[in-house]
Parts: sequence; C-alpha cells; structure tokens
Amino acid sequence: MRTLNTISLQFVIALALAFGAIHVAAQEAAPTPKASPSPGVSTIDSFLSKSRPAPESLNKPQTSSESETSRPTSEGLEVEVGYSYDLLTNGFAPWQSAHLFVGKRFASRQSLYGVYRETLRVRERDREAMIGFYQPIDRRWAALVEANASPTHRILAKWSALAQVERKFGKGWVGSAGYRHTVFNTAKVHTGTFGAERYFSRYRAAYTLYVAALQGAGTSASHRGQVNYYYGEQSSTLGVSFSAGNELENLGTRILRTGVRSFSVQGRHWVNSRWGVNYDATLHVQGDIYTRKGFSVGLRHRF
Repeated sequence: MRTLNTISLQFVIALALAFGAIHVAAQEAAPTPKASPSPGVSTIDSFLSKSRPAPESLNKPQTSSESETSRPTSEGLEVEVGYSYDLLTNGFAPWQSAHLFVGKRFASRQSLYGVYRETLRVRERDREAMIGFYQPIDRRWAALVEANASPTHRILAKWSALAQVERKFGKGWVGSAGYRHTVFNTAKVHTGTFGAERYFSRYRAAYTLYVAALQGAGTSASHRGQVNYYYGEQSSTLGVSFSAGNELENLGTRILRTGVRSFSVQGRHWVNSRWGVNYDATLHVQGDIYTRKGFSVGLRHRF
C-alpha cells in the first residue's frame, strides 16, 4: 500500500505537469466501501456547491429593479489546487484527498470545467476524473450536465452522470431539479435532487431534498439547508450548512439504513482579483458507524 508521502509526491509531480491545463476540485464519495452515494452526506451537493458554475442570476450586474445578489462574471480560466483530511472514530483510518480544478467561463455565460482527484480512504487509493458543462438556455432557464469515472473504483463509483435544470422565478428565487445515476462495484443508485434558493441583499438561503433509490433496497431521503453571506468586491463568501436524513448502504451481505447528520462551515476569500482561498470544516455523524471531523483547503487563481 502506498504511503501518504508517495501520494503527495505523485500529486506534486502531476500538478507541475498539468498546471494551467486541468481543473480539479474536492468531492465527497460514499462513506464506506460499497455504499450508496447519498447526497445527505454531501456526496453530490458538496461537490456542486464548490465546483459547478453559479446560476446566471448571481453573475449579472444588479439593477434597481432586481433583488438578486450579484457576483461578477469571471471570464477566462480559473485553476484551484487543494487538500482535504478527515479523522474518523471507531478505528477507521483517516481519509485524505488531493485535488486539482480547472474551469473556463465564456462570455455567453457557458461554463466548462473538469476535475481530477486522488483519494486515500479506508486504506485504499482511488483516482477519479470528471467533466461538467453549464449551458444557459434563455434568461430564466439553464441546464447542467456532468459525468465522472474512476479507473480504480475501489471505494469511489465506477461512473456517474448528472443532468439538472434550473429556473429563475424573479425576486431572487431559483428552483432546480436533477437526476443522477451512479454505478458502484456492487450497487446502482438513482438519485433525484430538488432545490429552492433565495438571494436577497448580500445573502443566499437554500434548501435541497435528495431522494436516493438503491437498487433492490427501496429509497432514502435526506435534506440540506444552507445560508451564505457575500462580501467584498470579488464576492468572497462565508456559509454554514446542515444536513440530516437517512442513507442506504450496500455492505455486500446486507443493506444497512443509517441516520446521518452533518454540519459544516465553508467559505471562499479572494485576497485580490487573481488569488483566492477556499476552506471547509465539517462534522459528520454516520449513525453508530463513525463520526467524522475534517477540513479542506484550496488555493485558486484566475488567469
């Protein structure tokens, strides 16, 4: 088994070769091997909140007749590198992850982004790549598609695909609905996501419902609430979120349903127009299996 030093060295070498050409971001995976990817544990939503482009309503200049909080459109290339570390109770080994993120936003408000990540989890090492595309349809509608795959898939999914639509309703309201299909070594999961968010003054409040169906084991639901505050000329942000619900986990010999609770503080602080820092601290309770405490940091640069 490779040590953390080996993983870190490989990551540094890969970064030196790919800096400016690849885009990587941290993403949560299933909490245990052969587990269903319930987004209540931020399997999906954590990655989307850090990686996917914001709806256009957040990027256009604000006028006196609009209540949406605006964030400036950043055309060009953005690159982020980062690292995450989690401590688990009940004898589980720490989780570690190194990521690289690259995204391109176009003048037409389209966004293209990709992800490469190396993960050390449950004493297993995995690699994963993802690509996503955000396409405004008109002034109110937009679509998002993502696809990711892991050539090793010891812990992570073999592959996963997401399709999502978003609609602005005016006065700061945005709704979304999506579907993700995920294939693990021993399970297939269908996940529906339904969200509502409101932007007012310098704040954002959001609620998301996740309904996951593990093949042959019924469904489970989880909920996530989030509040963000935006500040500074570069739209730095500070936010808190809370998740609660149930997960269906395929343990090979049986299906286990566990209650989950998760609380996190996350933010992005732009030092200037070019350099920014992402950060995240999480406390996650996975039923009686374990409690996880962790953090992630990332350095982002705009070209």
